[in-house]
Amino acid sequence: MKQLMKVSLMALVAMFAFNTTADAQLGGLLKKAKSAVSGKSDADKGKEVQKQLQAEKAEKDKANLDSYQAKMKALSEKLWDLYSWKEGKVVQGHNHFYGDTEPISKTKLYSWEENFRDKEMKKKIVEAFLDYEKFENRKRSEKYFYKDRKVVSVLFHNADWKILRNGIDVITGRQMFIYVVAELSDGFTMVDEYKVYTPYTGAGAYSENFEFEMVGFKAAWMLTDWEHKADADPLKDL
Repeated sequence: MKQLMKVSLMALVAMFAFNTTADAQLGGLLKKAKSAVSGKSDADKGKEVQKQLQAEKAEKDKANLDSYQAKMKALSEKLWDLYSWKEGKVVQGHNHFYGDTEPISKTKLYSWEENFRDKEMKKKIVEAFLDYEKFENRKRSEKYFYKDRKVVSVLFHNADWKILRNGIDVITGRQMFIYVVAELSDGFTMVDEYKVYTPYTGAGAYSENFEFEMVGFKAAWMLTDWEHKADADPLKDL
């Protein structure tokens, strides 16, 4: 009798243990099924967040681009009071450098000029630039507003050369900047800035093979009131 009760008790314990294990396994399966139906793994969630961020960035970039294009369109269509050398009076015209700079007066331009006193050197630089301009003009497209412009004045932005040195303090050359005033074929006048460079040849001497480089449209302006002179010559006083 005691042996029978012991066996029965062990059977109950075994059954209880089996049921507990089965329930645990069943619970795990239910949990996985629930996750598959109603949730996602951390990796999938991360992908979704990344995708959402990319979509938001693309939308923001498009909005910024649309805003920029609208601003540029408005600036390109804006009319300014500009002196026309063709008509001999102030008329309304477009700014060729919209988005980079606004038109300036000749008084503003003159405030940037420095007195470079070496007239002989000034003449050489201006002569070299006029030759450079003639050469560059041949390569310009007929639709480019620089095409066939007439250089009427060259102003010096520096009172002297700036000596250039390399990393071991050896002189490599010298440079300065000039402003070039030119009348455009459409009747308006502009000014842009150029870097002038000459390499060092040694023994205190520099080459007079001047190299010119336009600074860029952020250093170029339409002039609102430049006085037109039919006989304008940048070499006249040199």
